[in-house]
Amino acid sequence: GNASVTTVRMGNGDVVYPPTGGGFTNMDVITSTSTWTNPGSISKVKVTVVGGGGSANGDDGGGAGGTAIEIITFAAGTNVSVTIGAGGSASAGGTTSFGAYCSATGGARGTGTIGGDGGTGVGGDLNMRGGAAVGGAQGIGGASFFGGSGRASAQAGIMGGGGGGINGLGGAGIVVVEY
Repeated sequence: GNASVTTVRMGNGDVVYPPTGGGFTNMDVITSTSTWTNPGSISKVKVTVVGGGGSANGDDGGGAGGTAIEIITFAAGTNVSVTIGAGGSASAGGTTSFGAYCSATGGARGTGTIGGDGGTGVGGDLNMRGGAAVGGAQGIGGASFFGGSGRASAQAGIMGGGGGGINGLGGAGIVVVEY
């Protein structure tokens, strides 16, 4: 059947018509290194990649992984390799990537005197730095794009969040593909 269309008049007098279909209606969440398998003839995706979170070092929390968001157009049916950055374990977090299209570096490990810095997004339409950790007295890990920071008392980060003070582990990275 026909959908009704509503006209919206903006304050400046412009007329805006709502979109007529399309858009992203499906989402795949990838949490381990693998291949994103195109479910058919998809030729356009929105990808969000987050690097792994860094681990805490003593009381000083780890930084969160960076984030890159990109709209990608490719040949219909294309499959793409995905690398998920490991969460830091007495180290910085690893880099997450969606093929050669975009990537995000992992957060730094706490230094033992201050919290770790966040990683950075690379190659996306929007590239963001992960949250820096709060150092000292059981510091809090940095928050990633999805949150997930480890709190004090050795709590591990999730979805690219940094590990909390008293040696919390960083959270592994994540890739979200919308199509």
